[in-house]
Amino acid sequence: MICMILCKNYDSDHLYVVDCFYDSQKISNSEELKKSFKTISWFKTKKEAIAATAVQHPDSIFIDSDVGVQNLITLCRLKIRSIRTEINVYEEGLGTYRTDLVTNKVKKKIFSIFGVGYYFGGCFLTKNIYVLDPSLYKERIPSLKQKVIAINIDFSIWLYGNKSKLIKIFSPCFEIVSSGDVDVACLYLPDWNVDMNFINKTKKLGNLFVKLHPHIKKEVCFEGTDEYIIIPRSLPAEIAIMLILEKFNMLTVYHKDSSCMRYLRHEKISSVII
Repeated sequence: MICMILCKNYDSDHLYVVDCFYDSQKISNSEELKKSFKTISWFKTKKEAIAATAVQHPDSIFIDSDVGVQNLITLCRLKIRSIRTEINVYEEGLGTYRTDLVTNKVKKKIFSIFGVGYYFGGCFLTKNIYVLDPSLYKERIPSLKQKVIAINIDFSIWLYGNKSKLIKIFSPCFEIVSSGDVDVACLYLPDWNVDMNFINKTKKLGNLFVKLHPHIKKEVCFEGTDEYIIIPRSLPAEIAIMLILEKFNMLTVYHKDSSCMRYLRHEKISSVII
Protein backbone atom coordinates (compact mmCIF):
# COMPACT_ATOMS: atom_id res chain seq x y z
CA MET A 1 0.00 0.00 0.00
CA ILE A 2 2.87 2.37 0.79
CA CYS A 3 4.17 1.67 -2.72
CA MET A 4 0.93 3.02 -4.17
CA ILE A 5 1.30 6.20 -2.13
CA LEU A 6 4.94 6.66 -3.16
CA CYS A 7 4.06 6.09 -6.79
CA LYS A 8 1.56 8.94 -6.73
CA ASN A 9 3.61 11.33 -4.59
CA TYR A 10 7.11 10.76 -5.93
CA ASP A 11 6.61 9.77 -9.56
CA SER A 12 7.90 6.22 -9.04
CA ASP A 13 5.80 4.31 -11.53
CA HIS A 14 7.43 0.88 -11.96
CA LEU A 15 6.60 -1.76 -9.36
CA TYR A 16 8.75 -4.83 -8.73
CA VAL A 17 6.93 -7.42 -6.60
CA VAL A 18 8.99 -10.02 -4.73
CA ASP A 19 7.61 -13.38 -3.66
CA CYS A 20 7.86 -12.72 0.08
CA PHE A 21 4.15 -12.69 0.94
CA TYR A 22 1.13 -14.88 0.34
CA ASP A 23 -0.36 -14.82 -3.18
CA SER A 24 2.28 -12.31 -4.32
CA GLN A 25 2.21 -13.42 -7.95
CA LYS A 26 -1.58 -13.39 -8.11
CA ILE A 27 -1.67 -9.89 -6.63
CA SER A 28 0.99 -8.65 -9.04
CA ASN A 29 -1.31 -9.68 -11.89
CA SER A 30 -4.26 -7.73 -10.50
CA GLU A 31 -5.84 -5.52 -13.13
CA GLU A 32 -6.76 -3.04 -10.42
CA LEU A 33 -3.15 -2.80 -9.24
CA LYS A 34 -1.98 -2.24 -12.80
CA LYS A 35 -3.98 0.99 -12.89
CA SER A 36 -1.53 2.50 -10.37
CA PHE A 37 1.73 1.69 -12.19
CA LYS A 38 3.10 1.83 -15.71
CA THR A 39 4.65 -1.62 -15.35
CA ILE A 40 4.54 -4.40 -12.77
CA SER A 41 7.06 -7.25 -12.66
CA TRP A 42 7.15 -10.26 -10.34
CA PHE A 43 10.34 -11.86 -9.03
CA LYS A 44 11.02 -14.91 -6.92
CA THR A 45 13.71 -13.18 -4.86
CA LYS A 46 14.77 -9.68 -3.93
CA LYS A 47 18.20 -10.39 -5.39
CA GLU A 48 16.61 -11.03 -8.79
CA ALA A 49 14.50 -7.88 -8.54
CA ILE A 50 17.49 -5.68 -7.71
CA ALA A 51 19.52 -7.25 -10.52
CA ALA A 52 16.74 -6.42 -12.98
CA THR A 53 16.63 -2.89 -11.60
CA ALA A 54 20.35 -2.40 -12.32
CA VAL A 55 19.78 -3.08 -16.01
CA GLN A 56 17.28 -0.21 -16.17
CA HIS A 57 19.60 2.37 -14.52
CA PRO A 58 16.77 4.21 -12.73
CA ASP A 59 17.33 7.56 -11.05
CA SER A 60 16.03 6.14 -7.77
CA ILE A 61 14.50 3.04 -6.21
CA PHE A 62 12.41 2.41 -3.09
CA ILE A 63 12.94 -0.82 -1.15
CA ASP A 64 11.31 -2.23 1.97
CA SER A 65 14.51 -3.06 3.86
CA ASP A 66 18.25 -2.41 3.78
CA VAL A 67 19.03 -4.32 6.97
CA GLY A 68 21.72 -7.00 7.10
CA VAL A 69 24.73 -8.24 5.17
CA GLN A 70 22.79 -9.85 2.31
CA ASN A 71 20.96 -6.62 1.57
CA LEU A 72 24.26 -4.73 1.57
CA ILE A 73 25.80 -7.18 -0.91
CA THR A 74 22.77 -6.94 -3.18
CA LEU A 75 22.77 -3.14 -3.07
CA CYS A 76 26.52 -2.99 -3.73
CA ARG A 77 25.96 -5.02 -6.89
CA LEU A 78 23.29 -2.54 -7.93
CA LYS A 79 25.62 0.40 -7.38
CA ILE A 80 28.43 -1.25 -9.36
CA ARG A 81 26.15 -1.56 -12.39
CA SER A 82 24.13 1.62 -11.86
CA ILE A 83 26.20 3.99 -9.75
CA ARG A 84 23.86 6.99 -10.08
CA THR A 85 20.80 5.16 -8.80
CA GLU A 86 19.59 6.62 -5.50
CA ILE A 87 18.52 4.03 -2.93
CA ASN A 88 15.63 4.80 -0.58
CA VAL A 89 13.87 2.72 2.06
CA TYR A 90 10.15 3.03 2.79
CA GLU A 91 8.17 2.10 5.88
CA GLU A 92 6.97 -1.46 6.08
CA GLY A 93 5.07 -1.69 9.36
CA LEU A 94 6.30 -0.97 12.89
CA GLY A 95 9.44 -3.01 12.26
CA THR A 96 10.81 0.06 10.48
CA TYR A 97 11.08 1.78 13.88
CA ARG A 98 12.66 -1.14 15.75
CA THR A 99 16.01 -0.71 17.46
CA ASP A 100 16.50 -4.35 18.49
CA LEU A 101 17.08 -5.95 15.10
CA VAL A 102 20.72 -6.52 16.09
CA THR A 103 21.35 -6.71 19.84
CA ASN A 104 24.90 -8.05 20.01
CA LYS A 105 27.24 -5.10 20.67
CA VAL A 106 30.21 -6.65 18.86
CA LYS A 107 28.06 -7.44 15.82
CA LYS A 108 26.71 -3.88 15.84
CA LYS A 109 30.26 -2.52 15.89
CA ILE A 110 31.30 -4.70 12.95
CA PHE A 111 28.17 -3.74 11.02
CA SER A 112 28.88 -0.07 11.70
CA ILE A 113 32.46 -0.35 10.44
CA PHE A 114 31.38 -1.91 7.14
CA GLY A 115 28.23 0.20 6.66
CA VAL A 116 25.81 -2.66 7.16
CA GLY A 117 22.35 -1.57 8.25
CA TYR A 118 21.22 -2.74 11.67
CA TYR A 119 18.32 -0.28 11.63
CA PHE A 120 15.97 0.28 8.70
CA GLY A 121 17.60 3.05 6.69
CA GLY A 122 21.01 2.36 8.24
CA CYS A 123 22.87 0.95 5.24
CA PHE A 124 25.59 3.38 4.11
CA LEU A 125 24.25 3.21 0.55
CA THR A 126 20.77 4.36 1.58
CA LYS A 127 20.01 8.01 0.81
CA ASN A 128 16.65 8.47 2.55
CA ILE A 129 14.05 6.58 4.54
CA TYR A 130 10.38 7.49 3.98
CA VAL A 131 8.14 7.00 7.01
CA LEU A 132 4.64 7.85 8.18
CA ASP A 133 5.82 8.92 11.62
CA PRO A 134 9.11 10.84 11.26
CA SER A 135 9.04 12.05 14.88
CA LEU A 136 8.95 8.49 16.21
CA TYR A 137 11.77 7.39 13.90
CA LYS A 138 13.99 10.33 14.91
CA GLU A 139 13.24 9.70 18.58
CA ARG A 140 14.20 6.04 18.40
CA ILE A 141 17.06 6.31 15.89
CA PRO A 142 18.48 9.85 16.21
CA SER A 143 21.73 8.89 14.47
CA LEU A 144 19.81 8.58 11.17
CA LYS A 145 17.53 11.61 11.53
CA GLN A 146 19.16 13.32 8.54
CA LYS A 147 17.85 10.55 6.28
CA VAL A 148 14.21 10.84 7.35
CA ILE A 149 11.54 12.06 4.94
CA ALA A 150 7.89 12.16 5.99
CA ILE A 151 5.26 10.51 3.85
CA ASN A 152 2.87 13.44 3.97
CA ILE A 153 -0.46 11.69 4.09
CA ASP A 154 -3.01 10.70 6.70
CA PHE A 155 -2.77 6.94 6.24
CA SER A 156 -6.14 6.17 7.82
CA ILE A 157 -7.92 8.65 5.52
CA TRP A 158 -6.07 7.19 2.55
CA LEU A 159 -7.18 3.69 3.56
CA TYR A 160 -10.84 4.67 3.78
CA GLY A 161 -10.63 6.51 0.47
CA ASN A 162 -9.06 3.54 -1.31
CA LYS A 163 -10.91 0.70 0.43
CA SER A 164 -12.78 -0.56 -2.64
CA LYS A 165 -9.63 -0.45 -4.76
CA LEU A 166 -7.60 -2.34 -2.15
CA ILE A 167 -10.26 -5.06 -1.83
CA LYS A 168 -10.16 -5.57 -5.60
CA ILE A 169 -6.39 -5.87 -5.50
CA PHE A 170 -5.87 -8.14 -2.51
CA SER A 171 -9.04 -10.22 -2.16
CA PRO A 172 -11.80 -9.33 -4.65
CA CYS A 173 -14.20 -12.13 -3.70
CA PHE A 174 -14.15 -11.78 0.06
CA GLU A 175 -16.97 -10.26 2.09
CA ILE A 176 -18.04 -10.21 5.73
CA VAL A 177 -21.40 -11.72 6.59
CA SER A 178 -23.12 -10.45 9.75
CA SER A 179 -24.26 -12.91 12.37
CA GLY A 180 -27.88 -12.13 13.14
CA ASP A 181 -28.54 -9.78 16.04
CA VAL A 182 -25.10 -10.09 17.62
CA ASP A 183 -23.23 -6.82 17.17
CA VAL A 184 -19.85 -7.66 18.79
CA ALA A 185 -16.95 -9.39 17.02
CA CYS A 186 -13.34 -10.39 17.72
CA LEU A 187 -10.36 -10.39 15.37
CA TYR A 188 -7.16 -12.35 15.99
CA LEU A 189 -4.02 -11.09 14.23
CA PRO A 190 -1.15 -13.48 15.02
CA ASP A 191 2.47 -12.83 14.15
CA TRP A 192 4.54 -15.63 12.63
CA ASN A 193 3.22 -18.16 15.16
CA VAL A 194 -0.45 -19.09 15.22
CA ASP A 195 -1.71 -19.92 18.72
CA MET A 196 -4.45 -22.51 18.23
CA ASN A 197 -5.09 -22.63 21.98
CA PHE A 198 -5.90 -18.92 21.91
CA ILE A 199 -8.22 -19.43 18.94
CA ASN A 200 -10.04 -22.29 20.67
CA LYS A 201 -10.48 -20.17 23.79
CA THR A 202 -11.52 -16.96 22.03
CA LYS A 203 -13.98 -18.59 19.63
CA LYS A 204 -16.23 -19.28 22.61
CA LEU A 205 -16.93 -15.55 22.72
CA GLY A 206 -18.58 -15.86 19.31
CA ASN A 207 -18.03 -14.06 15.99
CA LEU A 208 -14.29 -14.69 15.87
CA PHE A 209 -12.31 -13.73 12.76
CA VAL A 210 -8.75 -14.92 12.19
CA LYS A 211 -6.34 -13.30 9.75
CA LEU A 212 -2.82 -14.62 9.36
CA HIS A 213 0.19 -12.44 8.68
CA PRO A 214 0.63 -12.09 4.88
CA HIS A 215 4.30 -13.15 5.12
CA ILE A 216 3.20 -16.61 6.29
CA LYS A 217 3.29 -18.38 2.94
CA LYS A 218 2.93 -21.98 4.08
CA GLU A 219 -0.49 -23.49 4.51
CA VAL A 220 -1.82 -23.59 8.07
CA CYS A 221 -4.12 -26.34 9.25
CA PHE A 222 -7.10 -25.01 11.21
CA GLU A 223 -9.54 -27.08 13.23
CA GLY A 224 -13.21 -26.39 13.76
CA THR A 225 -13.40 -23.58 11.22
CA ASP A 226 -17.19 -23.73 11.35
CA GLU A 227 -16.84 -21.88 14.66
CA TYR A 228 -14.81 -18.94 13.34
CA ILE A 229 -14.07 -17.23 10.05
CA ILE A 230 -10.71 -17.22 8.26
CA ILE A 231 -9.98 -13.91 6.52
CA PRO A 232 -7.69 -14.19 3.46
CA ARG A 233 -4.19 -13.44 4.68
CA SER A 234 -3.48 -11.42 1.54
CA LEU A 235 -6.09 -8.84 2.59
CA PRO A 236 -4.55 -5.98 4.62
CA ALA A 237 -5.61 -6.12 8.26
CA GLU A 238 -6.76 -2.50 8.06
CA ILE A 239 -9.25 -3.38 5.32
CA ALA A 240 -10.42 -6.47 7.21
CA ILE A 241 -11.17 -4.27 10.22
CA MET A 242 -13.14 -1.81 8.09
CA LEU A 243 -15.22 -4.62 6.60
CA ILE A 244 -15.97 -6.13 10.01
CA LEU A 245 -17.08 -2.75 11.36
CA GLU A 246 -19.56 -2.45 8.51
CA LYS A 247 -21.41 -5.47 9.96
CA PHE A 248 -20.71 -5.18 13.70
CA ASN A 249 -20.93 -2.28 16.14
CA MET A 250 -17.94 -3.26 18.28
CA LEU A 251 -14.70 -5.05 17.50
CA THR A 252 -11.97 -6.34 19.80
CA VAL A 253 -8.65 -6.88 18.04
CA TYR A 254 -6.16 -9.28 19.62
CA HIS A 255 -2.72 -8.72 18.16
CA LYS A 256 1.07 -8.76 18.63
CA ASP A 257 1.56 -4.98 18.48
CA SER A 258 0.34 -4.80 14.89
CA SER A 259 1.04 -1.60 12.95
CA CYS A 260 -2.57 -1.51 11.73
CA MET A 261 -3.68 -0.62 15.25
CA ARG A 262 -1.41 2.40 15.24
CA TYR A 263 -2.79 3.90 12.04
CA LEU A 264 -6.40 2.73 12.20
CA ARG A 265 -8.08 3.96 15.37
CA HIS A 266 -11.82 4.00 15.91
CA GLU A 267 -14.10 4.43 18.90
CA LYS A 268 -15.67 1.07 18.07
CA ILE A 269 -12.32 -0.77 18.18
CA SER A 270 -10.76 -2.21 21.34
CA SER A 271 -7.08 -3.11 21.02
CA VAL A 272 -5.62 -5.95 23.10
CA ILE A 273 -1.92 -6.78 22.77
CA ILE A 274 -1.34 -10.47 23.56
